[in-house]
Amino acid sequence: MRINVYFDGFYPKFDFKNHPLSKFIEIATESEIRQVKSLNDDFQIRVSSNFGFGLKSVAQRKLHALARKLHLEQGSKPWLIYPQNSIQKNYLWIYWSGENLDYPIGPDIYLGFKENNPVKNHYYTPLWTWSLDWFNIPNNFNNFLGEPVLRDTVTGPRDTIFPDKFACAFFGHMNKDRKRLLHLMEQFGQVDVYGPAGSKRVETKNSLKGQYKYILCPENSISPGYVTEKILEAWSLDAVPVWWGDDKFKTLNDNAYFNLRENAELQMQKLASLDANTWCHIANQEIVRKIPDLNFLVPLIRDQLSKK
Repeated sequence: MRINVYFDGFYPKFDFKNHPLSKFIEIATESEIRQVKSLNDDFQIRVSSNFGFGLKSVAQRKLHALARKLHLEQGSKPWLIYPQNSIQKNYLWIYWSGENLDYPIGPDIYLGFKENNPVKNHYYTPLWTWSLDWFNIPNNFNNFLGEPVLRDTVTGPRDTIFPDKFACAFFGHMNKDRKRLLHLMEQFGQVDVYGPAGSKRVETKNSLKGQYKYILCPENSISPGYVTEKILEAWSLDAVPVWWGDDKFKTLNDNAYFNLRENAELQMQKLASLDANTWCHIANQEIVRKIPDLNFLVPLIRDQLSKK
């Protein structure tokens, strides 16, 4: 059997086959997903995100780029307005959030991290939970890492070796907070910056595994419970993450990383002074206290779909 699914608002080069949510949908419906391309096609499930808004025209993409730039640099949060199809809404609408932007009004299920929001059927599933190796998907949805983060490693201790290099960062873009934290860290040692916003290039992050003591991995912005894949990826490269974020719900082990949200300079002084034994003690701890079980999605999708 097949089920028609419409995906919109996702990032460039999005492939639904590399996203764990697609597999949960297939298990729940006991069907294989057939992706439809138009909002006016016949489909039973719609999955929306806030990475690209499903924008097609040059003018729309420029407007989205401006809104995203303002959000990243000034912290503004433009409301997302999603197009509706021309026929009656009789499909299951799932909203999957990865960015720190306000939720749209309309979906039946919200999968994200925001609290105190006005929507119903919201489930706390921060982006880092989706970057794990669900269903043995080869690259999950992050090809730059090279492979998904393994679930059976993040909750247990490990045995890493004290590296020679001080620190690095992976920046696709630069904003004022990243600049501030980068300049602060550079006062204590050399920080190699990879990606479009830096001077160094690398094919995959995993090729640098075990080379750096620290990886600077700030979130794009601060919001309660907003934890993306950045800190887990840094940890998976056998480094101590130097994070900037708000783990309000305490899903992470705060003994395994440094958080620059408060007393950033003091935190930098502390990490720069660590000897090999102390560094290894921190680096070899588990990064996650407990992995949320996403299997609740199967009965949830079945129940919501039966109401359509």
